[in-house]
Amino acid sequence: MIDFEAANLARDARLRWRVLRLLDVFKPVSPTGLQIKDALESAAGKDRLEDEQHLIKLLTDLGNGGYALIVDTRTLRREELTLGFMNCSITHKGTSFVARCSPPDPLIDDGRIVKQRLTTGN
Repeated sequence: MIDFEAANLARDARLRWRVLRLLDVFKPVSPTGLQIKDALESAAGKDRLEDEQHLIKLLTDLGNGGYALIVDTRTLRREELTLGFMNCSITHKGTSFVARCSPPDPLIDDGRIVKQRLTTGN
């Protein structure tokens, strides 16, 4: 039986890593969420975004973790937050993480977290 919740959590951790690497590549500029979405969708990979809100959640997670700075550029409160109203940039903590100078974070799957196997006692 497939545990869809665990599969989605693992997918989101891999996508956060891809987004963080993209922010590192975009470092000289602050891309909009739409530019990040376009870059993610054009890159080959098995993990896909569900919709625009999915990427907003991933960016918010990175922002809350201190890995990215997300700037809301809406001019009116009544405007819905969309990717076009988000400017994103990587923080020093995010750059350090991409360079693997920081310890692994279970929120971001960069391949360093080793899955522990269950062993049976003899």
